[in-house]
Parts: sequence; structure tokens; C-alpha cells
Amino acid sequence: MKKTIAILLAAALIAAVLLIAVSAEGEPKAAITVSQLSQTEYHRGDAVQIPSYTVEGVTEYTADVLLLTPNAEIILLSHDKNGSITYYANNTNLYRASFCVSDTSFCAERKGEYTLRYVVYDKEYNRTVTELRFAVD
Repeated sequence: MKKTIAILLAAALIAAVLLIAVSAEGEPKAAITVSQLSQTEYHRGDAVQIPSYTVEGVTEYTADVLLLTPNAEIILLSHDKNGSITYYANNTNLYRASFCVSDTSFCAERKGEYTLRYVVYDKEYNRTVTELRFAVD
């Protein structure tokens, strides 16, 4: 029993040392600044312009803009790898033609509360999230 406890304590000590070594200071966490929505209330069928954003504080990042719909659907609107952006909001192979308006806007088809979620990861996979909410009547 004593031998098992000694082995467990030694393993815990080694794990603690490794955790400290892995947690060394690296590049600062990414910061994201998102423009405001042009309005926070829309009518069903209105086009919603996706606000622009800037990423600061890191040299390498990945950013995704997601739309959370009233029916719990999550829609990828764009993917950004260090400033090289792929837009999906106007992709009729992925989304209904009635949803697609342009690369930077979409049609609010359903009544309810929506969330635009901006997620940025730095090269160490530290995550920064900003959300904008709006309603459709």
C-alpha cells in the first residue's frame, strides 16, 4: 500500500513539473475587435450585414464567424487563416438559396434570437470569443 501511494505521489509530482514546463509564457493571446451590427432588430426576410473584425496581438491566427440560429443550427459564415478569408454565407452548395445574399450578408429567414459568434485561435490554440446578438420578428 505504501509503495502504491509513493508511486502515485511521484507521478503527481512529475505531472505538476511537466504542467509548469508546458505552461511557459508564449505569444500573447489574440484580441478581436468587432464592428457593431447596423441594427439589432430585423424583419423576417431582411438581409443582415456581417460586421467586420480585426485581430490584434498575434502574428498567426485562425478566425471563424458563426451564426447561431433560433432553431439551434450553427452556420459557418467565414473562415480566416492569417487574413486569407474563405466566405461561406453565399455558398448555395452548403446553404439554402433563400439564405444566401452575398459573401458578407445573409437573409434572416426565421423569427427569434440570433447570435453572431466570432472565434479566434492563436497558434497555441488560445481562444477568444466575441458575440453579437440580434432579433428577427
